[in-house]
Amino acid sequence: MDFLAAISSRPIVSRGIEVEADDEFQEYKELGFGLCYESGVLHQVALHSGLGDSSYARYERELIHGVVFGYSEDDVRQEMGSPVFEGGGNSGFFGKVLRWIKYKRGSHTIHFEFGEMGKGLQTVTLGLV
Repeated sequence: MDFLAAISSRPIVSRGIEVEADDEFQEYKELGFGLCYESGVLHQVALHSGLGDSSYARYERELIHGVVFGYSEDDVRQEMGSPVFEGGGNSGFFGKVLRWIKYKRGSHTIHFEFGEMGKGLQTVTLGLV
């Protein structure tokens, strides 16, 4: 059975804000995840912990490689190895940027974002294209 077809809730749907944006966002907040489509193709899946300032509930299904919400950055690195990109953890022009690390697996990316002051892993974003 198709995963999305099995979901009984309806998403909150919005469009990209740029003039020629062809992005569509489907938010399943009560199930803890969101989907981003570009030109009708699934581009990203964001899985939320329900921690921090998120308006999402906790995503309750299994994450990747044994990683669980609340893991520290060191815990994720132990499970996943060294990231290909990392950043955040500072304040800049746009305000506080949360600490993040990113991995590349084939043509996909896995982005882990951590909460402030030891709150641990908050969001996992899978880049599919």
